[in-house]
Amino acid sequence: MFSANEPTSQTTSPRETRMHKSTNGGISWSPPFIIGDDSSGGLFSANINKDTLILVYSPEKNGYSKKPMMLVSTDAGETWTKRPDTLDGWTRTALTPGTLHLVRDVFTGGAQEKLYLRSTDLGNTWEKAETLSTVDGYFAHEHAIASYNGGIDSSRIMMAWRDAKYGCFGAYGLGCSIIERESKTNGDLWLAEQTLTPQPRGLNPAIDIRDSSSVIVWYYDVGSSIFHLYAIVRHGNSINWHQPIDITPTAFQTGATSFPSVSVSKKSIHVVWEEQVGGNGGNFCIFYRRGVFLTTNVKDEENNIPSEYSLSQNYPNPFNPTTRIKYKVQSTEYVSIKVYDVFGREVTTLVNERKPPGKYEIEWNPSTSFGSAQDGGSVHVLSSGVYFIRMNAGTYFSTIKAILMK
Repeated sequence: MFSANEPTSQTTSPRETRMHKSTNGGISWSPPFIIGDDSSGGLFSANINKDTLILVYSPEKNGYSKKPMMLVSTDAGETWTKRPDTLDGWTRTALTPGTLHLVRDVFTGGAQEKLYLRSTDLGNTWEKAETLSTVDGYFAHEHAIASYNGGIDSSRIMMAWRDAKYGCFGAYGLGCSIIERESKTNGDLWLAEQTLTPQPRGLNPAIDIRDSSSVIVWYYDVGSSIFHLYAIVRHGNSINWHQPIDITPTAFQTGATSFPSVSVSKKSIHVVWEEQVGGNGGNFCIFYRRGVFLTTNVKDEENNIPSEYSLSQNYPNPFNPTTRIKYKVQSTEYVSIKVYDVFGREVTTLVNERKPPGKYEIEWNPSTSFGSAQDGGSVHVLSSGVYFIRMNAGTYFSTIKAILMK
């Protein structure tokens, strides 16, 4: 547990960054001890993976907050080291085994977007530098990032943010669409964006992941400066989310918002948030709600991670003018799918890239097929006949026979 303490008559700095530590599952806690040598204007992000702890905070100087700094401990908080200043005011971090993941704001194409970086030496150096939000001229605002640090999903990362691409709503245009992206490959590849809000009225998202379940919560602008808190859940290997649920107690309405916190245990969701009871001018209270995981009988076979690699027979077959090919990828692998004629000459390349686990379908139109680089990539005018479609993925390979009839 970390805190930025308010000044008292006993403190010599405006706010000290302190840590409370428990070694018995939270039954008892150590007295707070100072972990930084400067004052703190706020805590932005905290992560733990075994004995490695990461804290991002905003130092204060003469009462004004400066750019965030990062503190790193590799001995369960006994000693701390500052990292180089590569952050900004919306820096958020996540930890997977051996890798520190960071998302920050960056201005691209005239608007604020979300820049992803990762480090394998706990923040001394950074790599990847990939913009995860679509560069479209619309602002991408508050973001959150989370990871799962156990089991087979130890390289799974998810982030969410508030995006203005579909418009905004409410006071000062606060409510926008909540969008999420996920990587199951430790940040190597990111799945496409998913918009979670039916209407662009969300803000301040928070995320947590456990096993193969994910939860995102956010505030929802219902109008007249009133906000409710919504939660959305996803289970297993599905890419589909349940419908958002309003978890704000019906007796209360919040007139002000802060960033909510969400945590996932084995069977439950735990949410903590601040709420101004009775609307603007009311008292601020801290609320907690716990919900059990929803169950579903909906079959989602198409979204399950395949248990094997496979290349299915093209359909239709024979075909004219186009045919479709389905294939499965069991784990992240470089996939090549090429077409050859009966003499073994390469006709065209259909797939030639790294693919995350999943089920895919592609279309082959011989009238637009290009040859390999060996023949300058020229267009082939293919005649009727037999062609062979070959898939390679790691040590897996398979070939099917396709018949073109004109």
